[in-house]
Amino acid sequence: MITLQDFKEQNEELIQEEIIYRNAEQLEIFSDKIHKQILSNKLYELDKFSGTQGFQLIHNGRSYIKHNIQGIYVIYLKSIITGQHICLYVGETDNEIDQRLGRLIKQAKGEQHPTESHSGGQLLFDKFTSKGRQDIWEKNLRVQFITLDDVKINLGGTAYSITNLEGTEYRVIREFPNKRLLHLFENKMINRFAPISNKNCQSYNNHNEYEKNWKSFNELCDLVESNLKKTNLKEKKFNIVK
Repeated sequence: MITLQDFKEQNEELIQEEIIYRNAEQLEIFSDKIHKQILSNKLYELDKFSGTQGFQLIHNGRSYIKHNIQGIYVIYLKSIITGQHICLYVGETDNEIDQRLGRLIKQAKGEQHPTESHSGGQLLFDKFTSKGRQDIWEKNLRVQFITLDDVKINLGGTAYSITNLEGTEYRVIREFPNKRLLHLFENKMINRFAPISNKNCQSYNNHNEYEKNWKSFNELCDLVESNLKKTNLKEKKFNIVK
């Protein structure tokens, strides 16, 4: 049985969806601001992995506290060939970015819990760790993020109207539920950063950046495969001589 409170909550969700749909162009302006802020924020190294501490965020040789951060994060893989920061994954959390990054690392190592998964970590495991080349990513993961509070600051006090049978109502967009805001702008950041391992990666429009990221990633994959072939060839020759 649907209660009056349930009905009000469902109706409010529909109102918020309608506001987002009707104001898509204006929201792109906010998305551009959020995109620029992420790019201007610190680029951290993910380093010092361990079973108990997980990992540390390092910037200019200094370790930073990473707990209790909510927001949108962008994970890169720095190419050991070109130095390019390949956009690997874009995500969001209203819990802790620390946990999400830790999940990627566990998956990349092949140590994930059966109930957890991360598409970015799985890609690293399949292409590098499983082939004995964990070093390709272990010292080369980078992350930038914007906090949920900063997302809301970018939105300011902007309010949108909607007209229904009861008249015209207004909603301040930063007061939408945290998860709705994060999911909304996560998708918009996927469009801009063009990560290669997000499950909905085919949905964005930035094809040039997407192809650029894949090209650099495939160069790393080719390097691994080439080294494997050389190693196998040496082993075969050694066996023949022996």
